[in-house]
Amino acid sequence: MQTTTTFRRFPGTIVSTAALTCFAAASLGLQAQQTTVTTTSYPALNLQAALKAPLNLPAVDSSSSSSSADLPPAPDAVSGEQYFGIGSDGSQPPPRRPYNRRPSYTDRMHNADGSNKLTVALGGGFAVPTGNSRNVFTAGYGLKGGVGYNFSKKLGVMAEVGYDHFGLQGSVITVQQNYYNSLNIIDPNTGTLADFSGLDANAHVWSITLDPIYTFYQGESLGAYVIGGGGYYHKAVNFTLPQSSYYCDPYYGCYPIVQNANFDTHPANGGGINGGAGLTFKTSRFGSVKLYTEVRYVWTNAKLTPEQANPSPISTLDSGSNSYIPVTFGIRW
Repeated sequence: MQTTTTFRRFPGTIVSTAALTCFAAASLGLQAQQTTVTTTSYPALNLQAALKAPLNLPAVDSSSSSSSADLPPAPDAVSGEQYFGIGSDGSQPPPRRPYNRRPSYTDRMHNADGSNKLTVALGGGFAVPTGNSRNVFTAGYGLKGGVGYNFSKKLGVMAEVGYDHFGLQGSVITVQQNYYNSLNIIDPNTGTLADFSGLDANAHVWSITLDPIYTFYQGESLGAYVIGGGGYYHKAVNFTLPQSSYYCDPYYGCYPIVQNANFDTHPANGGGINGGAGLTFKTSRFGSVKLYTEVRYVWTNAKLTPEQANPSPISTLDSGSNSYIPVTFGIRW
């Protein structure tokens, strides 16, 4: 019984002994390998000396496989499209505009410098007679309109139509009233001598002129110019008397009124010249609308011709040339 137990334990003892033997052999082999490794020492790196040492570049072998044919050509040897691979078909964008040049406009409404080719001006103001005209006329008002063509931002020409309205001096009206009374005119409505006690008078000048204009200064908002020219002038001096008439209103019906009516007109035609200066103010730096104020001097030889027999006083007093200064405020496109 005891012998059997000992035999059964024998295989386990053999396995344990073999394992311990392998572990010990592996430990001895590792120690032997570590003892055979030898250490090698290297000299210290001198970085400063390495930087100061000259470079030893290899010479370029002309027989090498690399040649100038393998390199891309110089930019000046080919066109930009070939070098950068840009095609000339319509799919490519247009070339960029050089920034060192001014923009050029090619449409029908603008000049090359960007200015509008056409100009429209409307204005109104007052007119003051000067020289000998002050002895006959009093200050009045004026209206002006015109269209023009601009050759550039500075130079253009305006075709203008003007209307200037004046009153007459009281002394001139009195002299003319005495003249009418001396004629002993019979009023056809009453059969008696005509009554000239309500005599009044006015004068106006129509003008059609062609005026070159030169803008010598133009900032972002303010501008200054000179203008002058000449053309045709028509003058008329009108004498009026109160006249009874009827006025019909759709709400109140017809009722009598008294208003001045022309009964004697003295016309004259002639040429004339004008010249002056003005200032402009742009309402927006991105638009073309400008407000302007302008002062001119006008001279015209539209003279009244005195009658040969019993001349009218006005034809004698206003038989010379006329001059006046219109001041205009307006808007220009």
